[in-house]
Amino acid sequence: MIVWLLSCFLIDHKPFGKAYGHYQVNKLELIKNLKDECQISKIEAAAIVDLFFDKISDALAEGDRVEIRGLCSFFVKEYES
Repeated sequence: MIVWLLSCFLIDHKPFGKAYGHYQVNKLELIKNLKDECQISKIEAAAIVDLFFDKISDALAEGDRVEIRGLCSFFVKEYES
Protein backbone atom coordinates (compact mmCIF):
# COMPACT_ATOMS: atom_id res chain seq x y z
CA MET A 1 0.00 0.00 0.00
CA ILE A 2 2.87 2.38 0.76
CA VAL A 3 4.34 1.75 -2.69
CA TRP A 4 0.98 2.66 -4.22
CA LEU A 5 0.79 5.81 -2.09
CA LEU A 6 4.20 6.90 -3.32
CA SER A 7 3.32 6.12 -6.92
CA CYS A 8 0.53 8.70 -6.67
CA PHE A 9 3.24 11.33 -6.72
CA LEU A 10 4.36 10.07 -10.10
CA ILE A 11 1.11 8.94 -11.74
CA ASP A 12 -1.70 11.30 -10.69
CA HIS A 13 0.11 14.60 -10.89
CA LYS A 14 -0.25 18.13 -12.12
CA PRO A 15 2.88 19.59 -13.69
CA PHE A 16 4.41 22.75 -12.29
CA GLY A 17 7.83 24.23 -12.80
CA LYS A 18 8.05 23.21 -16.46
CA ALA A 19 11.80 23.76 -16.59
CA TYR A 20 12.43 21.25 -13.82
CA GLY A 21 9.72 18.68 -14.57
CA HIS A 22 8.34 18.83 -11.02
CA TYR A 23 4.95 17.45 -10.10
CA GLN A 24 2.50 18.18 -7.31
CA VAL A 25 -0.42 16.38 -5.74
CA ASN A 26 -2.26 17.50 -2.65
CA LYS A 27 -3.24 15.50 0.42
CA LEU A 28 -6.92 15.29 -0.52
CA GLU A 29 -6.03 13.86 -3.94
CA LEU A 30 -3.81 11.24 -2.29
CA ILE A 31 -6.64 10.27 0.07
CA LYS A 32 -9.20 10.07 -2.73
CA ASN A 33 -6.91 8.03 -5.00
CA LEU A 34 -5.99 5.63 -2.20
CA LYS A 35 -9.67 5.21 -1.27
CA ASP A 36 -10.69 4.49 -4.85
CA GLU A 37 -7.75 2.25 -5.75
CA CYS A 38 -7.80 0.13 -2.59
CA GLN A 39 -11.58 0.21 -2.12
CA ILE A 40 -11.36 1.43 1.47
CA SER A 41 -13.25 4.18 3.27
CA LYS A 42 -12.17 7.79 3.12
CA ILE A 43 -11.49 7.68 6.88
CA GLU A 44 -9.18 4.67 6.46
CA ALA A 45 -7.37 6.28 3.53
CA ALA A 46 -6.92 9.52 5.49
CA ALA A 47 -5.51 7.57 8.43
CA ILE A 48 -2.95 5.85 6.17
CA VAL A 49 -1.85 9.11 4.56
CA ASP A 50 -1.62 10.83 7.96
CA LEU A 51 0.36 7.94 9.45
CA PHE A 52 2.79 7.95 6.53
CA PHE A 53 3.57 11.66 6.81
CA ASP A 54 3.53 11.61 10.63
CA LYS A 55 6.22 8.93 10.64
CA ILE A 56 8.36 10.97 8.25
CA SER A 57 7.87 14.06 10.42
CA ASP A 58 8.72 12.14 13.61
CA ALA A 59 11.94 10.83 12.11
CA LEU A 60 12.97 14.29 10.90
CA ALA A 61 12.19 15.79 14.33
CA GLU A 62 14.57 13.24 15.87
CA GLY A 63 17.30 14.33 13.46
CA ASP A 64 17.10 11.26 11.24
CA ARG A 65 17.33 11.27 7.46
CA VAL A 66 14.42 9.64 5.61
CA GLU A 67 15.16 8.02 2.27
CA ILE A 68 12.58 6.50 -0.05
CA ARG A 69 14.83 4.69 -2.49
CA GLY A 70 14.29 5.62 -6.10
CA LEU A 71 12.01 8.53 -5.21
CA CYS A 72 13.37 11.08 -2.74
CA SER A 73 15.04 11.76 0.58
CA PHE A 74 14.25 14.18 3.37
CA PHE A 75 16.56 15.68 5.96
CA VAL A 76 16.70 18.71 8.22
CA LYS A 77 19.28 21.29 7.32
CA GLU A 78 20.18 23.86 9.92
CA TYR A 79 21.16 27.38 8.93
CA GLU A 80 22.96 30.03 10.88
CA SER A 81 20.75 32.92 11.98
